[in-house]
Amino acid sequence: MKTITPIFLLLFCVLNLNAQISHFEDFEGYSNITEVDWTTTGFFFDSFSRPCDGTSIRNNIHQYSQSGQLISPNFSGLSDGTDIRISFDYKLLNWGFLNATQPGWGEILVQYSINNGNSWIDIDAINDSNHTPSTSCATQLYLVNGSEVPSGSDFRIRFVINWNSGDYYVYMDNISISQNFNLINLTPENASRNLTHCYENLDNTCWVINSEDGSAINVNFNEGTLENCCDTITIFDGADATAPILYQGNNGGNLAGLQLTGTSDKMFIKINSNEAVSCSTNEGVQWNFTVNRPLSVGENNLSQFKFHPNPATNRIDFTTTQNIDQILIYDLLGKQVKNASVDFNTGTIDVSKLASGAYIMRVTAGSINKNYKFIKL
Repeated sequence: MKTITPIFLLLFCVLNLNAQISHFEDFEGYSNITEVDWTTTGFFFDSFSRPCDGTSIRNNIHQYSQSGQLISPNFSGLSDGTDIRISFDYKLLNWGFLNATQPGWGEILVQYSINNGNSWIDIDAINDSNHTPSTSCATQLYLVNGSEVPSGSDFRIRFVINWNSGDYYVYMDNISISQNFNLINLTPENASRNLTHCYENLDNTCWVINSEDGSAINVNFNEGTLENCCDTITIFDGADATAPILYQGNNGGNLAGLQLTGTSDKMFIKINSNEAVSCSTNEGVQWNFTVNRPLSVGENNLSQFKFHPNPATNRIDFTTTQNIDQILIYDLLGKQVKNASVDFNTGTIDVSKLASGAYIMRVTAGSINKNYKFIKL
C-alpha cells in the first residue's frame, strides 16, 4: 500500500477541461445517509449531541463492535488529473461520560480508491501518534497527488475505524473533497480579466489562462500575500506544470507589484501552501491580480494611415484613404483608456488627459483592425 503524507506534498496539476471532483458533506437535512449516497458499516447514526457543527455523524466503537466504515459516493470518471484536497472534522468522546477519549483507543484509516472500491490506498492513519485527546473537533487536511489519480479516473474515500480498547464515539463532519481548477479564456472581446483568490492551508488551486487569438499573456499582481517562509506561487509559460517556469517564489511574502509576461498563448499558475498561515485563517491578504493579452503593434498598416505627432502632448492628428469607424486607445496592460468613435478619414484625437507613457491605438475600418504605438508626453 502507498501512504501519502498530509504535509508538504508537491503539487502537480495538468490541463483537463472536461471534469472535476467537487463534493462537500455536512450530514445535514436528510432522514437517511443513503440519500446523499454515503454508505456505512457498524453503528453509525446522526448526532445532534455535541456535534462538530450542526449535525455530525458518529460511530460507537467498543469490544462488541470493533470496526466501522464511512464511505463516500463514487465520483465516476470525474478526476481531471489535478491534486485532490481532502479535509474533514473529527473528534473522539467516551461513551456515557462524553469526555475526551484517552490513548490506546485504536486508529482511523483514511483511504482512497480509483476503481470504485475494488482496492484501497492508504492516505494516513490517525492514532495515538498524531491524535490529541480533546472534546473539540480537529480538522484534518490531506492532498492526494494528481499523478496518482489520472484524468478520467474514479475516486472515492473511506474512513475505517478499528477498535483497540474502550467504549467511545467517533464524530465525523464537514467532509470536503475537491480538485481546484480554473480555466480563464481571454478573447478579443474580453482581453483582460481581474481575478481574486483567498488562498487556504494546503491550497492546490490551479489556473490555466488561455489566449484565444494565440497572443502571449501578462499577469500583474495588484495585491495579496503569501507566508514568506513556506508558501509559494509557480507560474509556467504554457498549459501545465511541464512548461518552462516563468516565476517560482513568494516575492518576499507580498505579491503586489509582481508582473510577468509569457511567450506562449497559455499560462499555468499554481499554489504550493503548507498546513499553516493563509488568507483563509485571517493571516494574509486576499490576492487581486489581472491577466490579459499584451497588445502588439501590427506590421501591416491600414492603407496609407498616418498620424502625428509622436510623441504627442495634447492631440493626435490622423489621415488615411479609408473611412475610420472607431479608434480605441489602450495602455500596455490592455486596459482601454479612451474610445473615439469616428466616421471620417481625417480627424483629431484629444489625448491631453492621458497620463504620460506608452499607449496602443487600435484603429478599426470595416473588418480591418490595426494597432499603432505612440508616446504621450
